[in-house]
Amino acid sequence: MKCPRINRSLFPLKMVLFCWYGASSSLIPYMTIHMKELGITVEETAIIYTFLPVTQLVCTPLAGMIADKLGRYKDVLMISVLSSVVFATAILFVPPAPNPRMEHPDINLHCGPVVLPHVAVEKCWGGPCDVFHTDRTNPMRLLGCSVYCPGFLNSEYLPSKKLCNDTRSYCFINDDLRYPLIENNFTVQMRLHEPYPGESTCQYLVSGVIPVFDTDSPNEEDLLKSMCPISVNEAGGNCTIKCNFQQLPDDDNGTFPHINRCVRTVGNRVLTFWLYFFLRILFNIFASICLTLLDATALAMVEAHGGQYGRQRFWAILAQAVFSPVTGYLVDLLSEHRGYMDYSPAFHFYNVLAVCTAIAVWMLSVDVPPPAQNVIKNFKKLLQVPPVIALMIVVFWLGSMWGFVESFLFLYLLDLGSPTFLLGLTLTTGAIVGLPFLHESDWFVRKVGQVNLLLFALLFYFIRFFGYSYIYNPWWCIPFEAMEAFTYHLMWVAAATYGAELAPVGLLATIQGCVGGFHYGVGRGSGSFAGGTMMSQFGARLAFRVMGLASGAMLIVYGVVYYPWLRRKEREYRKHVAAEAAELELHARNALPNNIAEAGNCTGSGPQTPEQTRMDGHLANNSNHNKMDDDLRNVENNQIKS
Repeated sequence: MKCPRINRSLFPLKMVLFCWYGASSSLIPYMTIHMKELGITVEETAIIYTFLPVTQLVCTPLAGMIADKLGRYKDVLMISVLSSVVFATAILFVPPAPNPRMEHPDINLHCGPVVLPHVAVEKCWGGPCDVFHTDRTNPMRLLGCSVYCPGFLNSEYLPSKKLCNDTRSYCFINDDLRYPLIENNFTVQMRLHEPYPGESTCQYLVSGVIPVFDTDSPNEEDLLKSMCPISVNEAGGNCTIKCNFQQLPDDDNGTFPHINRCVRTVGNRVLTFWLYFFLRILFNIFASICLTLLDATALAMVEAHGGQYGRQRFWAILAQAVFSPVTGYLVDLLSEHRGYMDYSPAFHFYNVLAVCTAIAVWMLSVDVPPPAQNVIKNFKKLLQVPPVIALMIVVFWLGSMWGFVESFLFLYLLDLGSPTFLLGLTLTTGAIVGLPFLHESDWFVRKVGQVNLLLFALLFYFIRFFGYSYIYNPWWCIPFEAMEAFTYHLMWVAAATYGAELAPVGLLATIQGCVGGFHYGVGRGSGSFAGGTMMSQFGARLAFRVMGLASGAMLIVYGVVYYPWLRRKEREYRKHVAAEAAELELHARNALPNNIAEAGNCTGSGPQTPEQTRMDGHLANNSNHNKMDDDLRNVENNQIKS
């Protein structure tokens, strides 16, 4: 038995796909829960995910046009990969949004020769000033003091532990040497008058102070004549002292006399949201460009070196099956060690694998078509071709189905009581089942045809969604997850190769950008929005059934429109594209320098030999366009398959 021959020319491409899809699967599945860890709310997450598909739809085809215009896929791809690393790293350092926490209001005692001793309480609630009792004393603990003197711009804050050790002796209670503040936790009982409200504070005049020590119990005899518990002493003059106190529970019942608290936030929620918003959009743009150009590069190399596109995608899906669970395990391991959720392993895995991708891209030898002269003009013509329009509509529809199931299947399974590891098992199931189909995808494309594979994808979405809607045990999702071999893996091979066959000269990356943008961009976003709305209004089961009916409806419409009408239009369009390719090839040969042309005439003139004809067809093949005879033969074969 002969061993299969390894195509060494495509080995760097396999490295690129393995590293890039490994990087993507290490980070992207965890970005939503990373947003939650940053404190970004569900509403803010929805806003971000609403804009991501729009930017992807606009920027991905634009990058494809630039690559087609320059004819330099490798350069644009390397720049996009490295740019995604920069923005992924920046996302890792986005400061978390502040979490509001309830705290007691600030309590400050103001004393001095020019002010009456009074307590000012921060008013951070609506309603009356009823923080303290006025019929009995209120326990408070000293935290620290600041001294404000005329002629000095800055004040010095002394915490309670330092107050007694200061050489200026601020630590005596009203110059009464019987009560030095020798304890670190200096506590007093204050009797206060009725409050008078200010704009932002509630103010209470002090009517008496009782020092509290661990060895003595306070009594009314210890009530000091002076109303300020802290002396300024050597500061002298008109200096004012401001001391910060902490309110203590009542001795009677151990509760605070006032339940109102201040809602405080440390940080800037607006900064967190907008910084993450822009960084995530930029990251998504460059990551989407990488996906598009990798498809275009893979198709060009497969065509040039005689490989199979599905077998290259095999390594991409294998990387997803390997790296995603490994990253999740490391996140859990590190989070358990640190005591909080730490998603940095996902970002580090992404950065390392993305840099490896850039290195592997640099090693690629990519033969792409010559730069197109009128990319925008040709692109507008492309969008007027009925088979291309139909492909974009079907890809958009399939993207909507995919976006819905990717966004809400996990929530549905959790509602059914699914364990967490089953969620990861669904991803592994789809990847493992899809691997043999990808390895033999060329056989499916040749025997079944791209259009029929797209119709099969719609059919299996119909079965899959209705199956989900009728299960009550979450483990029954596994058979339906296995259908991802048709709904995603073979579907994408069919869509990518079909788009490549429909692409005119010089528009390979452009049409791949459109296919990717309609599926991963606007299609995914539309499916998430529509499905989420239905789930919130009618429940998950009905939402799955409606999406299943939508898939079945597109299956019928596309099949009915394609076979009687679109197939004939596609045949005419392919003839036209093949004729243009032959004409461009003829112009390219006529544009050769005279000495090369003369050298060619010396070797042989007159009609081309079959060998020369086959060589010309091979050269045209490298630019993704066969000669007319080969193209017509492919059309006939596709019609037979369809």
